[in-house]
Amino acid sequence: MSRNSRFSKATKLKVIHEYREGHKEPLQIFEEFNINKSTVYRWNNLYEIYGSAAFDTKPRNRAYSKTDKISAVKEFMDGEYTVSLIMKKYIITSSSVLEIWIKNIMAMRNSMIMIRKVRYTWPKIAKQRMKSA
Repeated sequence: MSRNSRFSKATKLKVIHEYREGHKEPLQIFEEFNINKSTVYRWNNLYEIYGSAAFDTKPRNRAYSKTDKISAVKEFMDGEYTVSLIMKKYIITSSSVLEIWIKNIMAMRNSMIMIRKVRYTWPKIAKQRMKSA
């Protein structure tokens, strides 16, 4: 996957400046730059966290600790924070990152439940087979 953005850093900063300063109506900005409103909101959130450095080209993705991933998913699942607040708290640049964490942690949780069920039922099945043999 390419790291080249469709929009330059200067364009992103111009969009954010116009959005934040209220020089234009949001709808005008979306139409002028042919950009989705959710993209502008995401850029604005990134700008609030990182400033203009948010739009620098990065050589690789940010790494997150296992503890942060689990904490972020738990806080979301418990309803403690919204997705945007969790993104700000853990400095996550995209909601899709959190979605992947949720999916992975839920899959691990479900597989652990299955392992527990197998561990619980397997001795019973083995005893029944031995009795019938």
